[in-house]
Amino acid sequence: MQGQSNVLNKVPEITVTFWLAKLITTGLGESWSDFFDHTWGPLVDLIIGLSLFDLFLFLQLRQKRYRPINYWLTLVGLAVFGTFVADASHGLGLSYRLELVLYGGLMVLAFYLWFKKEHSLSIHEITSRSKELFYWITVFCSFVLGTAVGDFMAHILKLGTLWSGVLLSGLFVIILGLRLRLPQAEVLTFWLAYILTRPIGASFANYFAYTWHAGQLGVG
Repeated sequence: MQGQSNVLNKVPEITVTFWLAKLITTGLGESWSDFFDHTWGPLVDLIIGLSLFDLFLFLQLRQKRYRPINYWLTLVGLAVFGTFVADASHGLGLSYRLELVLYGGLMVLAFYLWFKKEHSLSIHEITSRSKELFYWITVFCSFVLGTAVGDFMAHILKLGTLWSGVLLSGLFVIILGLRLRLPQAEVLTFWLAYILTRPIGASFANYFAYTWHAGQLGVG
């Protein structure tokens, strides 16, 4: 993003700092949602997560340009709410395989509707209310899809949280490398990497939250 687009765009530049912050907020959202759920129950978890996301999104939409505090607080609120949604769907009886298919379909639908309306999926062009709403809808879908990917790898493929995080981190680095070498595919590589930040952050957050159990060493 350069020139005037830097002033008008409502999302940050894609740098190493961006990816680190995204991974951290994802892990925070997973940890906080689990804390609220285990301490006060799923209803309180839902109320807190949805309230935080609604409040911070409202403040974010009121801004005329990108402001870090508003953007990242919105993402933290979404991480808490998205964790609840993903966990609740499994609690309602959806299998990990079905969740992967369902949320994958929602992700594709979000991309389709966004592109049909705006003719672009580039995050360098979040310069209108319509584009910003599509962006946040897509980000939400990426959170629940990423959660489904992580759960599928940990529970269905029997990799556990640690190895899921390690393998997905390797794939994440490869995609970022392709992003640098294939600028013409930057939209595709961005969203692939973005989706992966969710299961990476959540996998490591869960791993370090667990006590020693079934070969997992945690600090919680």
